[in-house]
Amino acid sequence: CSLDHKNDPKIIEDWLSNKSLENISLWIDNTYSFVYRKNSKLIGFISFSKKGLILLNYTLPENQGEGVGSELLTHVLNIALEINIKKITLESTLTARDFYLHH
Repeated sequence: CSLDHKNDPKIIEDWLSNKSLENISLWIDNTYSFVYRKNSKLIGFISFSKKGLILLNYTLPENQGEGVGSELLTHVLNIALEINIKKITLESTLTARDFYLHH
């Protein structure tokens, strides 16, 4: 994500400021959230709201390019269809922009 934060400690600190255990627990409890595991290791995570907004979509850097993000996104799109969500939206980082444009 260095395209987004340019390794600026202040930008990183601001971005992480709401990523507390309490907030993340609330997000998980109030969204559809899925993990991707490889050999029992959690390497990917995606979460979307009940209104169809993708809130989080992460793959460990060392596993990017292996199709993890694509599988998570496909899973979310299938779930959205099943629960009658007609539109999925998101606000992408610069780093992830090409990934979403590809899909």
